[in-house]
Amino acid sequence: MIKTVPFDAVECSNAAPGTGQKYNIAAIDEMRRNHINIAVTGGSDAHIAEFVGKARTYYAGNEGILSLRNALKHGLTKGAEGYWQTSEKLLYYSMVSKAILRSILGRFGGES
Repeated sequence: MIKTVPFDAVECSNAAPGTGQKYNIAAIDEMRRNHINIAVTGGSDAHIAEFVGKARTYYAGNEGILSLRNALKHGLTKGAEGYWQTSEKLLYYSMVSKAILRSILGRFGGES
């Protein structure tokens, strides 16, 4: 789809610590290998309020939103994951584990 749909950018970093990073790098590598010049961003959202801002989009310029728009237009952005403290990782994986457990219990008629 990336070759046929006119995307403005592709999110390749998000607010999830650890293993997702290898998939983000693989996506960027694949775009570069196929000479797809599209802006790469970090997601500004998160599924848990405490983690908003853990992924970031870097770009050059000092004209605020105009610099961001220009960088996106020319594919000159970089997505990056923020630093995760051990306590934040533990909280994240604890919440993900609980969500998975609730889902499994829900499938088998347990409490959700």
